[in-house]
Amino acid sequence: MGALFRQTGAIRVHSLEELLDTASALYHLPPQMDPRVGVVYGGGGISVASSDAGHRAGLVMASLGPETRQHLAFFLAPSGTSAANPVDVGSPYPPTGLLRDILMTLGESGDIGSIIIDRIVLSVRMRQVLESVGDEAEEGEHLLTQLPLELRKQCGIPVIVVLREGGDLPPSLKWEAERRRLRAYYLKRGIPVYPTVERAMKALGRAVAYFRYQATETGG
Repeated sequence: MGALFRQTGAIRVHSLEELLDTASALYHLPPQMDPRVGVVYGGGGISVASSDAGHRAGLVMASLGPETRQHLAFFLAPSGTSAANPVDVGSPYPPTGLLRDILMTLGESGDIGSIIIDRIVLSVRMRQVLESVGDEAEEGEHLLTQLPLELRKQCGIPVIVVLREGGDLPPSLKWEAERRRLRAYYLKRGIPVYPTVERAMKALGRAVAYFRYQATETGG
């Protein structure tokens, strides 16, 4: 059976969840054959988990060049962060300008083929729910939420956003409502969204394998 899948380019999934995740990646992502992936996250110790998930999905956790790491280190705090891949910005709430500098540095480096953004709150409203910001004006909402779209447009690489689900407490219900709004916003604009980095890696890995097979078959 495995040989049949390899010969035909069919994508093997093991659940309805995997089917929907893979379909979303194929629908939203451009044909992407580069298995090198970069992850930017806001703390929480996911480095090993994301690296393992990428390896299992057939992806390569890209090694960043010395110049890229040096540029990233310039923007990152000296402690509690990492300029290696996965890139740890140290907090789920980095300032918009700082986050933009980090994403663009990684996206323009040539070291990676795609970027996954995880554990970073990409909405001022979400940050207000979590009381991580004061009662600030929301004119910065658009700039913060637009970062994945700007990254994709400027760097020409696929971008995936991980929006983790909330719980059942009242603050979490507000979080979940905003998460669903953000999810719909990104999907409408061609950015795949997943609730965990593991699911994002699996879907991306299957999409890359499929696009590579298609390119081989068509001589691309």
